[in-house]
Amino acid sequence: MKKNEFTLFLGGILAILALVAVTVTLLFASSNPANSYELSIYQSTSQLVFFLLIFSLAIGLFITFYWGRQRFWVIGVVLLLITRISIQWLPFIRGYYTLHGDHMSQIGYIKDVLNMGFINPEDFYPATHILLSSLVLITHLPLVPVANYSTVMMSTFSILWLYLVSKSVLRDKEAQKVAVALSVAIIFDRYSLYLMPNGWSIFFVPLIFYIFLRESEFESLSWKILLILVLFIIPFFHLLTALYMIVAFIIISIWTFFLNCIKENSWQKNSKKFLLSRH
Repeated sequence: MKKNEFTLFLGGILAILALVAVTVTLLFASSNPANSYELSIYQSTSQLVFFLLIFSLAIGLFITFYWGRQRFWVIGVVLLLITRISIQWLPFIRGYYTLHGDHMSQIGYIKDVLNMGFINPEDFYPATHILLSSLVLITHLPLVPVANYSTVMMSTFSILWLYLVSKSVLRDKEAQKVAVALSVAIIFDRYSLYLMPNGWSIFFVPLIFYIFLRESEFESLSWKILLILVLFIIPFFHLLTALYMIVAFIIISIWTFFLNCIKENSWQKNSKKFLLSRH
């Protein structure tokens, strides 16, 4: 067996071990549901669950970086995504009905849309609620599970959009993989679990930058229309993110202006030197 074949075989074994670890974790967690109110899921859940999830996460990172020059690195990213989703969905796998605080308020706003057919006057960020109420009406799924599981899926899409941005900005493929792997490995933030319009608006930021980069590269009408559309929608997710985007595009415009000025000045100097040398 050649060295390359052996390393791929070893990577396959590690990937299978990681999948087995995640499967055992999900089976163990679902077979030990929460029977009453729990002060902390970390204290109420077996340490074996977290050990196996961290083990799977470590294997995913190892495969992504070690096999970075081969297509096998994709398996590592898939393992990272599966482990990430398993960790984020752990409360619901253990039988938690829903989450507290702002999460429940957003479910209430979605109920307003479903029951009354219009947006609550106090709902200042209706885009998230319109999307999820439409999903409930189309699929006929229960509202609470849709609200519980949707944020994790949106954060997963955000990682995929971040990968597209890294491909557009970073020429080095190793740097692209590092950016994606690290974004997948960052799990413990409330925006990736709770249903919050502010968090959802942040998830769309990589998509907006990707559309902006494509529009700048190709300058086609279709990308311009798509960019205008997403910029129009983002304030309805959250105004704070919209303000961040305005500041970001102002900085990009100023930076681009100065770069163009520097290029024009250097071109003019070179052209003058060329003309003087001819005379």
